[in-house]
Amino acid sequence: MGTDIHIRCEKKRVRYGQEESEVSWEEANLYNSSGRIVEPWAGRNYTLFSLLAGVRARCPQLKPNFTPNDLTSASKELVEVYDFYHNATCYTLDELYSYLDILKDRDESNFHVLEILDDFIRSLQIWANAQWVNGAKHFRVIVAFDS
Repeated sequence: MGTDIHIRCEKKRVRYGQEESEVSWEEANLYNSSGRIVEPWAGRNYTLFSLLAGVRARCPQLKPNFTPNDLTSASKELVEVYDFYHNATCYTLDELYSYLDILKDRDESNFHVLEILDDFIRSLQIWANAQWVNGAKHFRVIVAFDS
């Protein structure tokens, strides 16, 4: 038994001289030849699910964020489809890096947990780089869970 983790990516393109609050989030998803969204990380991983959803973990919890009101249409669709099973949440890459640092600083943290979270963040960073995102705070993931 497990929980599928579904992801939509969003980016902000803040140009020199622009106020960050004036820039909208835009879709940062990639599509396959069939027109379906390719997720940067797909599958089931109970440890990653517990970290991202903020449930059942033995390490300090990553506090799930509520999904913001300014979601792109692809992210809204994901949240509407999967929000029934577990609350969808949203994290910037910056927040995920900070959480990884907290876990690394704790002596009792399980190496396996760190490895899973680090792999997840690396896959997102590759995605952000492919989208020409400037800065970890300008790339966010909307995460939904499906049993």
